[in-house]
Amino acid sequence: MNIVFTGPATVNGERVVRSLLEEIARENGHYVQPSVDRSTHCVVASSADFMSRKGKKLRDADEYGVTVISPDTFLEKYTH
Repeated sequence: MNIVFTGPATVNGERVVRSLLEEIARENGHYVQPSVDRSTHCVVASSADFMSRKGKKLRDADEYGVTVISPDTFLEKYTH
C-alpha cells in the first residue's frame, strides 16, 4: 500500500516524529510517497490538516478518492 504523511503528527496530544510513523509504515510493507497521486492508498494527515481538510495533499486525496486517516488511527492499526 502507498501511504503519504502530512505535517507534524500528534498522537494523544503528544508530538510524534513523522519519521517514526514512516518507519512503522515501511516495517509493515508499505511504500511511503512524498505526494498524493492515483497510486496512493492512504493519507495520514497531521491533526491540524485532518481537522481543517486544508492543504494540497488533502485536496489531492479528495480529488483521487484516497482515504484520509489521523495519526492516532494509523498507530492503532499498526501497533496493536
